Amino acid sequence: MWGALVVLPVGAAFLAMSAAAAVRVEPGTYPVSELPMLAQQYAPGVALPTKFPVGIAQFRLGPGRLDGYRPRAKYELDFEKNSNSLLGFRLDVFSGSRVAAVTSGVRAYLRRGGWVVTTSPFTAGQYRGMLETQKNGGTSFQMYTWTSEGSTYVLTTYVRYAGKPQNGWSKKSVIASFKLPAPASP
Repeated sequence: MWGALVVLPVGAAFLAMSAAAAVRVEPGTYPVSELPMLAQQYAPGVALPTKFPVGIAQFRLGPGRLDGYRPRAKYELDFEKNSNSLLGFRLDVFSGSRVAAVTSGVRAYLRRGGWVVTTSPFTAGQYRGMLETQKNGGTSFQMYTWTSEGSTYVLTTYVRYAGKPQNGWSKKSVIASFKLPAPASP
């Protein structure tokens, strides 16, 4: 997930294929209000959250890398209050059904690094998947992984950092809100 010093990384471009050729949206920070329009244009068929924790105002496009899982994500979005905040979550979207592969790959990677990882099923609205709780000292994450409409979604967030609680909002409520963006009107 995120390194202790680099909380929400930004890297390579947000890439998607159009009918004609590859389309590139530059990495950067965008207001959450632009998410449906950008997703409809560059990531059709990808469901996105419609509810956000209080304080989340922006998202950043990232490199599409999930620590411990080799294939790159199609899309990586970091939803945050600002670039210096631990408030928020990271969303990786992969092609195909990869829940078992993602959870086992990340679990093995973290355990080699001394992390304690527990796994349990979760349900959030219409979605069902696996919840991994990852702990090392005073830091812990929760990683929710589920499949929908031919894509695998991975939502990761801090729940403790340096022993202090973080992100007390309902992750299941955010996951339950995922929907395909409405088509743009002509």
